[in-house]
Amino acid sequence: MGDAVTSPPPDPASAGSAREFVDVLDRLRIWAGRPSLRRLRHLAGRSTTPDGHQSDALPPSTVSYILNGRGLPGLPRLVFVEAYVAACLAACDLSPEEIETEIARWQDAWRRIASPGDLESGSQPAKETTPSVHASEPMPARPARARIVLVGLSGLVAGTLIATVVTLFLWPADKGIPLVRGEDPNRCDSPYVCFYDRGQTGRFRDITDGYQSLNDSRDTPAMVNPRKDDVVWLRWEDGHSECTMPFATYRLAPRVAEIRISRDYRCPPYTGKHRAILDPAAVVPAPLPPCYVTTPQPRS
Repeated sequence: MGDAVTSPPPDPASAGSAREFVDVLDRLRIWAGRPSLRRLRHLAGRSTTPDGHQSDALPPSTVSYILNGRGLPGLPRLVFVEAYVAACLAACDLSPEEIETEIARWQDAWRRIASPGDLESGSQPAKETTPSVHASEPMPARPARARIVLVGLSGLVAGTLIATVVTLFLWPADKGIPLVRGEDPNRCDSPYVCFYDRGQTGRFRDITDGYQSLNDSRDTPAMVNPRKDDVVWLRWEDGHSECTMPFATYRLAPRVAEIRISRDYRCPPYTGKHRAILDPAAVVPAPLPPCYVTTPQPRS
């Protein structure tokens, strides 16, 4: 592994029973910054059964059922453990090699604790996982359990616990938009999406199927989206629409008129001219989740 700048992930070898094993699984998610169940499902992708049926590798209902201990006294199936551990580690941007190493530790711990019944139900071949990426993006051949979407730093930041975020919104002085910080009434916290023009002009929180009018926020020059999982679609007066990513600040071209908050985690590919310009210097995020952040190792 690379150099760890914070604590290592929980050690599955510390578990001596099925209950303790599930507890360590839960602590792994906490260590990874509490990625939402929806985000874990997104990272794990789809699985294919021997008869060709496809389904989510980590359905939120299954993850909730297991982490809440409702499957005890039995262990969760090994294929679930592999997919869940890989998704948690992918949320921390670990490399495929690091994920493989960690999964092997969890497999060893699972087999050490497993009862004959667990071994029988968990010994089925691992399902092939289809990465949740665009079809045009090539993926190298890897073992199925490592086929996880490895998000970049923006995805890692988006998985932080938003409740602890202090959002800083900075704008050039000539625009007259104030600093938003701490208990400032202009502060924007999740689940709200906020618009600014020399101060906060409005905020929106509802997920809708269609667009809603910006009202007093029409034609504003800036938007902050501190939501950790939801993209925001904007539409201008001439009908141009554009998707913006979670946990980001955007400078907006004139005449923006409508908003739609979507449950989608990522924006689709877009090659046109952008009217919403990401301003990476505008949002200072909360500290990174307490998980591994690796650095390149010097070659000997």
